[in-house]
Amino acid sequence: MIELREFNKFLSILGFREVRVSSVNDFLNQLRKGTRNVSLQVFDANYIAGTKHLLFAALNALNAFEQNQNISQNLEVEILLYASGQRQISKAIDMLGLKQDITEIAVAFVTANKDDVKEIEEEISRIVPGKRDDSVLDFREEKVGRLIEAFGVTDLELEAVSEEGKSLWESLVEIAVERTALLAIKR
Repeated sequence: MIELREFNKFLSILGFREVRVSSVNDFLNQLRKGTRNVSLQVFDANYIAGTKHLLFAALNALNAFEQNQNISQNLEVEILLYASGQRQISKAIDMLGLKQDITEIAVAFVTANKDDVKEIEEEISRIVPGKRDDSVLDFREEKVGRLIEAFGVTDLELEAVSEEGKSLWESLVEIAVERTALLAIKR
C-alpha cells in the first residue's frame, strides 16, 4: 500500500501469475462488483515496468481529475491511459489491457479509506483465478523487448538514460514513467 498524501488516497498494486480468464468482461464485472467504492484497473503485467510505473500513472490520473484535465470519465480508465501514455482508450486497452490469453496481470486500485486496503486486497486475491505473485511486475528479460516496442523506445533514448549509470531495467522504468508524464503535456 502506498499513501498518496497529496490526494488523501491509498494505492495498492498487486501481481498475479497463472491467471486463467474465460471471459474478460465477466471477470472484470465480478472484480468490480466485489470491490465497490474503489477505482480499480487491471493490466497485462508483461507491459508494466514495475510498481513505479503504475504509481506515477495513478498520480498523474488523480492530478488530471483534480485539475479538471482528465480525458476519461472515470479514474480507472484515466490510470490506464496514463500507464500506456495513450490518449485513446482503445489504444490503451490494446497496449496494456486485459485479454483472454494473458496469464500474468497487475491490479491497481485507489481508495480513500486506509482501513479498507487489506480487505480489498484479500477480495481481489479471492476473485482473481491465479496465484498472487507481485514479482510479475519486476524485471524479466522477456519484458525488455515488449516494453521497448510498446513504448516506442529508441536506441538514442536508451543510450541517453543509460549514460546516467542505470541498468537497462531502470532505464526502461524511467522511460515508462516519463511517458506517463508526457500524456499530461500533450493536452
